[in-house]
Amino acid sequence: LFSVQVGSYKSYRKAYSFLNRLPDTVRAFLYKTDNKYYTVRIGLFTEKERARQKKTSLKETLNLDGYVVKVNPEKLLYLFRDEDYEEFLSLFSSINIRELPLSVVY
Repeated sequence: LFSVQVGSYKSYRKAYSFLNRLPDTVRAFLYKTDNKYYTVRIGLFTEKERARQKKTSLKETLNLDGYVVKVNPEKLLYLFRDEDYEEFLSLFSSINIRELPLSVVY
């Protein structure tokens, strides 16, 4: 899976603040990396090319620079565990369940 990373922060508070300043029309989420950084990412794509297209669109429409990065689906389960069901469903509803690891599906 791929997404467009538009911000990286050392604290959850700063990442969440940036996330809340984005327009409501942008489907963004917080992602905690292995390096203990909180990143703000937009979109969830099964194809890298679709993520690149989104990156270009974000630059043109919102003047947001970003990077196409890989997403570990297991790490997105914190949205579910934190009871952020709406965000969880909006991210996962567009993905073919057959492309996810069994641990995530479970």
